[in-house]
Amino acid sequence: MPALHDVHDPLVTRTCVLLLDAVELLHRRGLHQVRALPYMAPSGMYWRCEVSAGQSDPRTGEARTVRYTMGDGPELPGLRVTASTTTAQVADALHHAVGAPSPEASDPAYTRWYAELLAACREHQALPVAFSDSWGPVDGWEIGWNSGVLHPQPPEREHPARRPEERA
Repeated sequence: MPALHDVHDPLVTRTCVLLLDAVELLHRRGLHQVRALPYMAPSGMYWRCEVSAGQSDPRTGEARTVRYTMGDGPELPGLRVTASTTTAQVADALHHAVGAPSPEASDPAYTRWYAELLAACREHQALPVAFSDSWGPVDGWEIGWNSGVLHPQPPEREHPARRPEERA
């Protein structure tokens, strides 16, 4: 796992794919700071994915992150995935959950890299894995766990330009 044909529940497969596709849709909507971090659980049983926008909740100061694991089934924050759930619906739920990053914070290098990652995932019909506790660092993200198919590491995050008074 996580080759898509290895997942026995079609709604779980659909949830994983929709989650990744929704991040790409948010990028197309101009929300380039939204990031997905897919990885394997320490047990190797579940694929997980964290989605964040790199900002904190203004009330609590905590990072606003959606954490999904295959063990959750077809459940995302604020949305139960069904056979008719659309990428746009998942993108809207993610946007609501992680907040509204500034659309002015453009990061075309990351969004291009992410689109290429998803193209490789579609080609290999597998989910991406950035890391796993069961293997050491590798030079890229694996397309399908233990597949040996690597996609380059993501580019460094571009930070919005600082105001002149913040530069030193």
